[in-house]
Amino acid sequence: MSNENNNTRVRRVTAAAAVAVVVGSIAVLTMLSVVTSEDIFLPVISLTGKTDYGYSVVTSGTQSLEEFTIEHAVLRVFAYWSEIEATEGVYSWPQSLDNQVALADGPLYINVTNTPAWARPTGSKVCSPPYEENREDFAEFVEAVIIRYEPDYIEIWNEPDVPESVGDWYMGCFGLDYEDGEEYAEVVSAVMDEIDYINIKVVVGALAHPFVAEGYDFWEGALDSEVYNDADYASFHKYIPWPWGEYQEYYFGLVSDALDFMQETPLPIILSETSVRCQETSWCGTDFEDDKAEYVDFVGTLDLHIAMFYSLGGNNWDYTDLVYGGEAMPAWYALESLVMFEDEDAYPPPEDVLPPVQSDAYPAPR
Repeated sequence: MSNENNNTRVRRVTAAAAVAVVVGSIAVLTMLSVVTSEDIFLPVISLTGKTDYGYSVVTSGTQSLEEFTIEHAVLRVFAYWSEIEATEGVYSWPQSLDNQVALADGPLYINVTNTPAWARPTGSKVCSPPYEENREDFAEFVEAVIIRYEPDYIEIWNEPDVPESVGDWYMGCFGLDYEDGEEYAEVVSAVMDEIDYINIKVVVGALAHPFVAEGYDFWEGALDSEVYNDADYASFHKYIPWPWGEYQEYYFGLVSDALDFMQETPLPIILSETSVRCQETSWCGTDFEDDKAEYVDFVGTLDLHIAMFYSLGGNNWDYTDLVYGGEAMPAWYALESLVMFEDEDAYPPPEDVLPPVQSDAYPAPR
């Protein structure tokens, strides 16, 4: 398939994936951060294995984030087929994606998702899977993304286990049923037929609903279709609400339960999106940011291949960002500790830059 626009390959710096600590003959990097009264995040060595950490970048305003990139962190970005090949056979590479990729100072992880109008049924949504006869077109698009950006990881579709009724946005929407999982596996297979000559790590899943529940058979269908035979890793997403009050252990346990569910897949597991969501904006202040850092510490104890937080900055979705108003939040420092395995004397307490703070119109969270 021809590429008529902007054939220049984006240059980026590729660093080592992470720093390893060797105990005897075992290299380890999974950590447990300890929070002191001075907010010093000290990584503690564990023998459970090596985990890499990183973040998503979804904003087009990447210049403000350049000083907050973390060396060795995994960078996750999105390549939207619906936008890049809106006209069949013509790739229009957005400058915003080029700028996001340029932030990589470690492994680059690209999610490829969404179907242009010409490759899906009339009246369907951008999140819908392509026609069967257009799966090869999607596979060729994935190949073009890999050739252009040279990522370390390619993740096939974003949250495909979502029903089409949820809305027309940048999730998947194959559906929740067994046959929807089978269809997803067929799309993955088409991609692998196209890129099997390329040395790249393939990730499947990016699941929005990694749990066992009545009416949720998507992943069972994908697994029965042996989707794992065409992949190196399986991934899922998990967010938890705030304020959690006395339910912190419960919400953290939901993340562990989702991981247990994913570990039934015969592949190493990646948590490719996670954070704490503050939906009561008048409460989102210093306490929330401190608790978000505590959640980063918790994720650092999980048995994962990679954990990535959503997002680095500039997105402001339910205050999940690690950076606000040109200031790194406590969660950013906690993540830096996980990525860099640093042990500094102290991290400066951040300014409370998230207005409004503790409005009198709302009661304090319990």
